[in-house]
Amino acid sequence: MNVDRRNERILHEKDSLVNIQIEQTKGITGIFYKMYIDDSRKFALRFQGKTILDIGAGDGIILSGSGLNPIEMDIAIERCRRLKQTQKRIICGSGFEIPLKDNSVDCVLLIAILEHASNPKLIIDEVYRVLRKSGEAAILVPNDIMMSIGRILLLKFPPRYPGHINFVTPMRLGAWIGERFEITGQYNLPFKKLSFWFSMYHFIYIKKR
Repeated sequence: MNVDRRNERILHEKDSLVNIQIEQTKGITGIFYKMYIDDSRKFALRFQGKTILDIGAGDGIILSGSGLNPIEMDIAIERCRRLKQTQKRIICGSGFEIPLKDNSVDCVLLIAILEHASNPKLIIDEVYRVLRKSGEAAILVPNDIMMSIGRILLLKFPPRYPGHINFVTPMRLGAWIGERFEITGQYNLPFKKLSFWFSMYHFIYIKKR
């Protein structure tokens, strides 16, 4: 789907009004959401006392109540308003232009975000810029095909999640990451050894060289 920057921002703002993240953790779909939320939180907890940036934080469900003090960043004004109710460090901005200095962050979470972006590689470029040397990032992307099948089975329409404008595969993700990062781990969910094409999500952990 070809979406320009202005329309992309409008799309995210509309999505923030109809999709409250805490509601997505309930029912059948909540089982899968909780899987990646738990893994993301475990990753972030390794950086206690360091600078953590959660890009596309949404309503902050990943790190809320974790005891961490992350920088929560989202492009949607409405989500930033909701974040202010529970979080202290909020940035309302785009992953295409992260308003932080070079080499200033120890840990980045990029969880279920790239599929919402018109230019995912640019976001990864920005992650590389703001991470300190040996800084780490956790990236999760969904299998849009399996998600669409699931939505049809649950009688949710349209079949493709409305906010998804890019289909990110592990191969595409690997090309964007390149050799500037070391891949420290990767697996699929809900079954770690099952092929991505039969899974719901792909998790990858990277470290800046």
